[in-house]
Amino acid sequence: MTTKTFPVYGMRCGHCKAQVETALQALDGVANVHASLDDKNVEVEFDDTKVTANTMKNAVAEVGFDLEA
Repeated sequence: MTTKTFPVYGMRCGHCKAQVETALQALDGVANVHASLDDKNVEVEFDDTKVTANTMKNAVAEVGFDLEA
C-alpha cells in the first residue's frame, strides 16, 4: 500500500469533505481516505497497482473539486 497526501481545491465545508472522501473510497484499490478542511488536502492509502493518481483526480473532479495529483 502507498499513502500520499494530495492538495484539494474547492473544499469549503463538511459536505464538500464528505463528497471528496466518498468519491475516492468508491475506487477499487483505495483502502483509507481522510480529507482535511483546515489543510485543504486529502490523505489516501491505496494500492498503486489498482488505482492511479490520475484516476483519483478524475473521480474528485466528477464531484466538483480539483485534486492536484
